Amino acid sequence: MLLRVQFGEEQKYVKLSDSELTFDAFSKEASLKFNIPESRQPDIKVYDQSDTEVDTEVFEEIVKESPGTFRIMLGNGGLGASQSSSCSGTSDDTVILNFTMCDPVEEEAAAEGSQPKRPCHVNYEAKALIEKILTSKPGGEHIMQEYGKTKSLTDATRRQMINILAAEMTETHGTSPPKSVRVMYAQGIVALFPYLEDPYSKHGYEHYYDPESGSGYLAWRLKTIQRKTAEERGASVSKSPKVGGPGRGRQPFTYDREPSDEDVEAAIAILRNSADEKTIREKMKMTFIYRQALVNDEAKSSDVFLVFPRFLDTPGLIEQDFRLLFGEATANKFLEAKVIKESHGLVPTTELLDLMRNAESAAEVENEHNLPLAAADHAGPLFKKMFPDSEIAKQYGCGRTKTAAKVKTLAWHDDECITEAMKHSPYSLATDGSTDMEDIKMYPIVVKIFNASLGRVVVMLLKICESRESTGRAIFELLDGELTKRGLPWSNCVSLAADNAAVMQGLGKGVAAFLKAQHPHIYLVGCPCHLIHLAAERASRQLSVNIEDFLITIYYYLDKSSKRKSSLRDIQIMCDTEVRKILKLASTRWLSLGPCVNRLLQQWDALTVFFGNEVDAGKKKRTKSSGSSNLPKLPPGTTQKPNATPSTSLPATVQPKLSSILPKLSAPPPGPTQKPKAPGHLAAEFNLTNFLFKQNEIGKRAAKEKTKAERTEKEEKKDLTKPEKVLQFLTNPMSKVDSLFLKRVIPVFDISNQILQKEEPCIHILLPTLELQLQKILLSFCKPEHVITMLKEIGRADYMLSKFPFGDELLMHAVVADIEKRQSVKFCSVNFFISRFPSILPGSVTVDQVEDEFRMYQTTSFDSSILRKRIDEAWRDIGLLKRGGREVFAKLSAVVLGILVIFHSNADCERVFSLVTKNKTQYRASLSTDMISALVMKKVSMAAKGTVCHMEDFSDKLLKKAKSATHEAKQSRAAATATSDTSQQ
Repeated sequence: MLLRVQFGEEQKYVKLSDSELTFDAFSKEASLKFNIPESRQPDIKVYDQSDTEVDTEVFEEIVKESPGTFRIMLGNGGLGASQSSSCSGTSDDTVILNFTMCDPVEEEAAAEGSQPKRPCHVNYEAKALIEKILTSKPGGEHIMQEYGKTKSLTDATRRQMINILAAEMTETHGTSPPKSVRVMYAQGIVALFPYLEDPYSKHGYEHYYDPESGSGYLAWRLKTIQRKTAEERGASVSKSPKVGGPGRGRQPFTYDREPSDEDVEAAIAILRNSADEKTIREKMKMTFIYRQALVNDEAKSSDVFLVFPRFLDTPGLIEQDFRLLFGEATANKFLEAKVIKESHGLVPTTELLDLMRNAESAAEVENEHNLPLAAADHAGPLFKKMFPDSEIAKQYGCGRTKTAAKVKTLAWHDDECITEAMKHSPYSLATDGSTDMEDIKMYPIVVKIFNASLGRVVVMLLKICESRESTGRAIFELLDGELTKRGLPWSNCVSLAADNAAVMQGLGKGVAAFLKAQHPHIYLVGCPCHLIHLAAERASRQLSVNIEDFLITIYYYLDKSSKRKSSLRDIQIMCDTEVRKILKLASTRWLSLGPCVNRLLQQWDALTVFFGNEVDAGKKKRTKSSGSSNLPKLPPGTTQKPNATPSTSLPATVQPKLSSILPKLSAPPPGPTQKPKAPGHLAAEFNLTNFLFKQNEIGKRAAKEKTKAERTEKEEKKDLTKPEKVLQFLTNPMSKVDSLFLKRVIPVFDISNQILQKEEPCIHILLPTLELQLQKILLSFCKPEHVITMLKEIGRADYMLSKFPFGDELLMHAVVADIEKRQSVKFCSVNFFISRFPSILPGSVTVDQVEDEFRMYQTTSFDSSILRKRIDEAWRDIGLLKRGGREVFAKLSAVVLGILVIFHSNADCERVFSLVTKNKTQYRASLSTDMISALVMKKVSMAAKGTVCHMEDFSDKLLKKAKSATHEAKQSRAAATATSDTSQQ
């Protein structure tokens, strides 16, 4: 048998007889061929094509199976010694590429038997090449994100990855790249995405490229590129006229009135500025023939997206053009079956991805699962008509009753999994009350816990409970009842998160008081997002106007009137202002004020003109209506009392004479005691008491007049119409000053809010985030030299400094979980959490063992790939790191992951309420709280896992339970009915 062998730069054939296929015989023959000294024969190392070392035990099997080319080298210590840049020995020694052992996570997965174990060598050069290509090309980040979430790729994403890599390969190495390049690309794919490796192939990458057979995804894509290139070259040589294709002059669409060139130019101008979807569709339809001429013009076809950029941001425009070009019936089949399907196989660009997303927007409706359960009644008959030849479809039957029972069964399974984890691990709870006006309030119980199977801290819904009482005792009894029912210990609960209301955080009669009595060491987390919102709201009261009220007034004035919107759009175009909608301010959405204020300032001039026109129109309307009145007009400056009787009024010539006589008649006659007073007696008869009394009366009269004037001014404002009020606001210079002030300040609050609303653990950065926010606020209004002094005196200032948890001891120690600060933190912070929450320390672990790992952790440099991950995933990976086959940080990792389950805000409860709102719609208004709880629990569970419904895996136990769900539900309902009848009797 002839074996091809490489040593250094030389490559020769070595002949072995079939009876001597042994490692020693091969070493001897190879030494003779390459003149290797006999003394060095024991140092010979043999590697196959995948750079895997071949030893004495497996040599004969490898040779018989697939010999290929063997590579030999001289080394003194195995693979590790061969990796040095200059090996000891002769200069002919071969240097193997940089390989490393498996990642701990993959090694553990292989040990559990999830896939066959293979030698876990990784070609880092190929891995870096593939990673560089994907991160620099459009669509590559999406591929890496999908793999990071699901540890797999869908068929569409895999095709997209192959297209990107094949395009880069042909661009760099031509349409026929060398075999070594193709192998490197295949090795790089499985190195970067280890879960995509084929466990049953020889090297694991053959399904991407097999050098022996020349097959694989990369090979097939390269053949397609070569074929298309050949066709293009042939077409350029002989320009034969073609019957079909995009250049064919199809034009089934005709206008009722063909637009002129001026109409087309005006339509294109409106398209660039309009935000109304209906208007965009109309103008795109008007410019269809012009656009077809542009597409068919080879010199101008590349400018289509520049002239018509709305293709990229408005769904449905592609479909509209297809229907105009091909007709209704043909377009339906062609668009769905051909164009979208073929688009997935193209090299992705930003424009292509935008077009595909907009073309497929209609399919997104199917992903909105918030449909009435009654829709399940139609699913069975629909499937039978859709798949008439399917036996499964014929037997399918799942109406609303069975669907509801199965939903509850799925929720029961999630509940069981959460409960089991909470019995043996530290966890945190969060709750909040619903803000609706019903007599029964909903209180979701949210759990934060480390999920070992997912490798990260997750937030799950335990139950949505009902309560008619909103007292601290009642809410505590809800929490205690759910934990007791499941047999869960309070000792494992490290914190409770809630809003900052007294009923939650009050130490007298709030939930906090009852919790402290039950579990003295529990940490109570007030919501910093609420505090930030309240602080900003309190500060905004000092402004001259309430801008939030005017934002709401402007939005609702325009909301329901298409005429007003059209008028505003015309004014925006006239004022050369970008056409944009006025945004709605949602008081419960803390991050909505900033965009609303920015939009108001952007549209300030256009809104001023618009509301000025509205005020003028209103005045004309009122003048017209008053002029049509049949009542007699009074002279200017005169008023008529309601009870006046014109028939008894005196003539105008008599009134002056009568008015001069009446005062004399009404004046009292001088009495006998009255004496004329001389001027000289005034000073002598001055009475101080009377003077003070008169001054007091004058003061009272002045105060009454001031109050009356203020009341009149208020009533006048009341009489103003909405447009007049808004115009008054827009024309007031201080209003714009206040708005510009908010534009400057709001981002300081929003940045902290965005960080603290994350789902990932942030307890370790909560205190630094709040301190940085305070520092930025002070720097916005104070000189830098005074900021340092003020930061040192935190606690004696206003609302923000007194309410925020700046001096909280637990938050100060929580910084120990920040990996980047490991050299500046101390073990006393870890010991603080162990002493306060003993449940975070694993059963047989001692504090001294954790301290030993902590000291080693402080002096260890970690790979940047770990530091870039979420903090909980980073600590999981640190806990899996091994040295000498032993996990070196497992105990410390378990303690820190117990710290990271502490809530940093109450945003997770707010997310649950958002899901409740999406589920309990006007079409599902009669859903019970139990059913809402089951639906939301399943949604939260799927979000935590990062999966979608069709990717869920169900155990045999769950499937069996779901199959009998309807029967059990009917039995329990019958038992409940029998119990109620017995109690009534």
